[in-house]
Amino acid sequence: MLHTIILEDEAFHAGFLKQLVVNRIMVNPSPQAYDMKVELVTSQASEVLTYVTAHPTAPLLLLTDIELAQQAPTGIDVAAQVRQLAQQATIVFISSYPDYLPLTITRQIEPLDFIYKGTTPEKLEAKVRQVIDVAYARYLKYQQAAPATTFTYEPVKGVFRQLDLNQICYIQSVKNAKRLLKIVGPNLQVEYHAELAKVDHAPFVRVARDTVVNPAKIDHFDAHRRLIAFDEAETLTCLCSVRKVTMVRELLAKPGPSF
Repeated sequence: MLHTIILEDEAFHAGFLKQLVVNRIMVNPSPQAYDMKVELVTSQASEVLTYVTAHPTAPLLLLTDIELAQQAPTGIDVAAQVRQLAQQATIVFISSYPDYLPLTITRQIEPLDFIYKGTTPEKLEAKVRQVIDVAYARYLKYQQAAPATTFTYEPVKGVFRQLDLNQICYIQSVKNAKRLLKIVGPNLQVEYHAELAKVDHAPFVRVARDTVVNPAKIDHFDAHRRLIAFDEAETLTCLCSVRKVTMVRELLAKPGPSF
């Protein structure tokens, strides 16, 4: 999920920006809602730094003003620290003072954009929507390139949740239920509506018509029983289809830390 933070000391602009982001999450050029959320709206630089320090690996979009009611640090100072703290941060400055633009460059913050508040409301809205789209495209590209560590699912339309991949042993179609999947792991069982084809990709592997497994969680495989076990005592298992027995054997025979 793309975490969004808004640092703005003017209540009107803070609310305006938040609503723009919320609206863009739901209505955008893609066929579904963006996997992002407004996590923090604040006028306090310290709150931003506290959040980023606590979530250094979270993909981040920071929309920040520069002048914060004569506070120190400024939005530029905060952005510079965020750049150092966050592994993946997209930073956008939104300011009434275009003279600050050169400072955002000399501080080597590498912002995505500098948006001038003094433009018309229509142009401001269009510009903010544009940077959200670009930031989200960057997020998707980063997610595709980086090894997956989390699994995102949609329990309710437009509402996204995440699970650590280490929590998931397998995902299976629920019998006699249309487009209903079950996520299973130690002390975990979650149902949500989707098609299994949507999760039939790395790191999951299809082992039966109705089941994909997380290979990293497999403890052992009994080919005779076609039983995939996720613990030594076989308290958590699923079945492999006859056609997939050889594939599973070969998969577990491959060297590597995942298995």
